[in-house]
Amino acid sequence: MKKETTLIYLVILTALGVTIACAMPGLTQKQPSIETVESPLLEKTEELIVDRVATTEIGVEPTEPVVDTIIATEVEVEPTEPVVASTDAEIRPTSLPNAGQISYIHDGKLWVYRVDSGKTLPIFTFLDGQEYGSQYPRARFSPDGRYLAFNLGNASWIEDFETGDTINFSPFGDFFSWTGNGAELFAIRGAMGCLAIENLEDQDLLNFDIVKLDVKNLSHSSLVANIGGGLRVMGAISPNGEWASINNCRCFSECSPYSIWHLPSLSVIAPPASVEAGNFAFSSDSQTMVFWDEQTYDYVETPLYKAATDYHGFIALFSAPNAQPVNALWSPDDNWIGFTSVHFEHELTETDRCVWIVKPDGSRLTGVECGFSDLVAWSPDSTQILFSKKESAIKQLYIYNIISGSKIAIPIQVKPYTYRFIDWGRLP
Repeated sequence: MKKETTLIYLVILTALGVTIACAMPGLTQKQPSIETVESPLLEKTEELIVDRVATTEIGVEPTEPVVDTIIATEVEVEPTEPVVASTDAEIRPTSLPNAGQISYIHDGKLWVYRVDSGKTLPIFTFLDGQEYGSQYPRARFSPDGRYLAFNLGNASWIEDFETGDTINFSPFGDFFSWTGNGAELFAIRGAMGCLAIENLEDQDLLNFDIVKLDVKNLSHSSLVANIGGGLRVMGAISPNGEWASINNCRCFSECSPYSIWHLPSLSVIAPPASVEAGNFAFSSDSQTMVFWDEQTYDYVETPLYKAATDYHGFIALFSAPNAQPVNALWSPDDNWIGFTSVHFEHELTETDRCVWIVKPDGSRLTGVECGFSDLVAWSPDSTQILFSKKESAIKQLYIYNIISGSKIAIPIQVKPYTYRFIDWGRLP
């Protein structure tokens, strides 16, 4: 029995040994298996991370969409932009029932072009060359569109579209500009030219009055200011009659650039030492102006500035090498400023003329047209501008829509020296 028991134990021990021996290789294979599994997973994870980074870079790499987004954000966060856009949508319908009328000179006549219908209406016939004689050659519609005032030769006239009458305004002065919302206007009365005098000191006697009148009561006028001290010429006047740009000339000699005058005190306001001023345009609320340097006989590189009427808080709206802004005009709603930039090589050698519009805070500077183009007028609703483009010896007129960006040629061609008689007003 002991032998059998011993034999049984030997068999059991042998079986256990074999089992352990067989189990050891299995355990030995599992360690490499774990390493083999972990290594590819780590490599795959690294590849995924690389792919993920690459995907992110591809998403960021197109810089144009990012820049566009930034630009759009800047426009959206401008304090005035959402208001302006909303106002545009409310007061500027796509179909304009009253697109207004444009005055111009052609073939010895002063005409009016009705924008909505395309019809032309002769207003006044004059002698050849008669338009050259006026101190202030111009034609301007009244704010309500009922009147068209114009200076031809040495006479001033007012066309009344409601009655069909042409009023001889000459006894009351030279028309200068409209003010208010109806029939009120500013006129110039007095000596505005140099006489043949022997003693140049006598030119101090030359002076003129700025007066305010109402077309409906021309016999009554109110004095705005008396401008004396020699030969002087008005450049612009604020709608409230408080500010004016006036140049200072000496008889039979060159004129200085225009300067800003405070009319109630007859004081000249000096610009800041760091800027040059030579011409001015006032906003419709008379609180703000744009100005630029302008020489008599040549061009000068200068920015276009905007400031309060006393030069406070001035900023540069436009500046370019070898370029001079000219003929800046506020839109009737004061939300835009249009101007022409003259590009030159030296002195009077022009290389181009371009038309621009810009917001009063200097944003949204937009080029409209080059190719020797000039800003002419704003539409009464401030949604469009009228500009001319030189084509041979004439200037072709175009309408640019600032909302859609479209440009349309209108059937009006004018000679370059008659541009002062072009204006865009409402229909009466």
